[in-house]
Amino acid sequence: MQLRRFAVSVPFRVSLVLPEFRPSTPLTGAFADAVVAELAHATAALAEALA
Repeated sequence: MQLRRFAVSVPFRVSLVLPEFRPSTPLTGAFADAVVAELAHATAALAEALA
C-alpha cells in the first residue's frame, strides 16, 4: 500500500458527545482519556508513515 499526502487541506473536528442532563461516571472520564490517547497514537503513526 502506498501512502501519500492529500493535495488539499480538509479541516474537520472529532468530538465526543456526552449527555447534558445525566451525571457522568468514572468510566466516562477513563473512556475520554483512552480516546485522546488513541488519537495521539494514531496521529503519530500516520505522521511516521507519511515521513
